[in-house]
Amino acid sequence: MSKIIVTGGSGFIGSNLISKLIENTINIVLNIDIAEPKIEIQKTNWLNLDIRNKDELKMTLEQFN
Repeated sequence: MSKIIVTGGSGFIGSNLISKLIENTINIVLNIDIAEPKIEIQKTNWLNLDIRNKDELKMTLEQFN
């Protein structure tokens, strides 16, 4: 099983990447972005987080690991 974090995953490239990654059910994908995904199914993989917030990002990465 792979755990993958995509930053900025709500944009065009990121949302297409996430779609491909979640097609493979062995991947656990987390989208970190300040913008909500436009694709409804990807909202369960989304975390509203600004990557410039160092402390919150660090905590999120540690918890995801």
